[in-house]
Amino acid sequence: MTDVKATGKLKNITENFKNVLISDLEADKKKYYFSCLELPIDERTVFYECLGGLGILGDQRAVFKAMIRVSKKQPEFNRMTHIFSVKNKELADYNLEEFKGIKNLLIVEKGSRVYYRHLATAKYLFMDNQTEDILAKRDEQIFINSGTGIPIKNSGFEYMLDRTKEGNTVLRSMLNSDFMLCANNYMKDRIYKKAYLGDGMYAGEFLKIGMPRFDAISKTARPYILKRLEGLGFDPSKKIILYAPTWRGDKRENISYSITELMGRIKKMRRNVPKDYEVYLRVHPLVYKEIYRDIAEDEELREMVIPQTIDTSELLSVTDVLITDFSSITMDFVKTGRPILFYAEDMSEYIKDRGLLLPLECLPGAFAESIEDLCYILKATLDNLDDYNIFYKEKYLRMKWWTGPACEDRVIETLLKNRDIPDEETINNAANDGGNSIRFIKKIFTDNIRSKIHHDETEQDKKAKIVYYISKRDFKIPVLERVKEEIENIDLEKADITILREESDNKAINAYFDTEIPKNIRILLYTNLPYEGDGRSQFIMYDRNRTLGKARFDYIREISKLPVGWSTYSITRK
Repeated sequence: MTDVKATGKLKNITENFKNVLISDLEADKKKYYFSCLELPIDERTVFYECLGGLGILGDQRAVFKAMIRVSKKQPEFNRMTHIFSVKNKELADYNLEEFKGIKNLLIVEKGSRVYYRHLATAKYLFMDNQTEDILAKRDEQIFINSGTGIPIKNSGFEYMLDRTKEGNTVLRSMLNSDFMLCANNYMKDRIYKKAYLGDGMYAGEFLKIGMPRFDAISKTARPYILKRLEGLGFDPSKKIILYAPTWRGDKRENISYSITELMGRIKKMRRNVPKDYEVYLRVHPLVYKEIYRDIAEDEELREMVIPQTIDTSELLSVTDVLITDFSSITMDFVKTGRPILFYAEDMSEYIKDRGLLLPLECLPGAFAESIEDLCYILKATLDNLDDYNIFYKEKYLRMKWWTGPACEDRVIETLLKNRDIPDEETINNAANDGGNSIRFIKKIFTDNIRSKIHHDETEQDKKAKIVYYISKRDFKIPVLERVKEEIENIDLEKADITILREESDNKAINAYFDTEIPKNIRILLYTNLPYEGDGRSQFIMYDRNRTLGKARFDYIREISKLPVGWSTYSITRK
């Protein structure tokens, strides 16, 4: 018994030492990144990252593949180096092997020293909203942000259960961006400006040229993607029914799922479809990161789940029926015009807790709240495909038009049938022209692009900018109550207010910020670096940029002292 206790203590000491060692190594690499920010910019390098480094996927994949095609006719593009960040090369192996013969492609391990060096020196950064809080974009770099999908559910600072974290997922990377890709006016005005409170804060340009990934939905060769699926053991002769639910849980770091339950649903659906169809599961990337090891070890699960090594847009190009809930995948799949079914057993609870941006009646498909109802509707749909498509045709066309850049609707009037839409041929041609990636390349990879960044000034931009800074030292309810009272007495017709606060694990304090601070006040998180800075003005500038991007303020209200080394002038407007 004594030996067991001694072994346990020794194990704990070893684990603690290991954690400290890993922490020190991470701090060393991030310090190395800051030192690399003073190296020369590599003018011919494009740095890509999608979904936190899952692979060559998404909008980044679409643009990269278009660049390879363009380089065959325009040799100057052959001189460019393409660098993709990958977090787990073993996990992404099947995805990466497609591109092994490309000489000017470099795969770097996310979080490695070589990763940080290229992140600091690449001329072009093409990433999504899942950027690290260490990222401090240099003035010489051009950062294009592919952002997030078109949401059905409440997002950003409007999701009150996790308001601060949810808002910062996009806003932080957005503030560092020169260009923000937008699928439509709704994404620009309703989501990025309002839900993520970018209006009055974001100083870059919204690019409404169509999402590059949409090209893959309309232009991917069917034999190509079926061969890729066959390489993973899936039957290419079967028509594909894809079940793709969004993630569940009150917070991104606290997602909930049941593999047994998901597998049970797939089995029940499979028993109710014709023999020439097969039902597959496509989990949300957040869930996939949790279960990929289970997939590798469980043959039955592996036969059900189409992994993230297959690009979502390319997969949708061969999907015959989509089953989803409140996932933004709906807005991508609608480009195909094929049937969508909506299934959520927690529909009423989800709508109450999370809230929806789009009324259910706008969605182009039938709804089910039980697996039994879903199986019945699915069988009826497959038996009467033409009738199903005709019944939902107008909703499909309205949503297909609304999700594209040609639609001028800034809210959802088109979906509510309050606006006229073009004829079917015009809508289909606009949705499936396949030219979004080429338009991206023409816009971004030209000379003097920096002088072409255009920011449309809004009324919010003209207001006085006030920032409150609060550190953990002052995370006391009486202090926060006084701040809240002070803010509530400011005329928001004349002022734009930001709270910059330190990150904290204190649940009560986090809940106060999420629920008690007025919802039209943006809250930015300041994360301390894992090492002490050197106090130089250059270091302070990098620390400021990674937190605020290009945002500057007219007035600073220091509830707490600003971060070490920050001077008042470093965050005020010039």
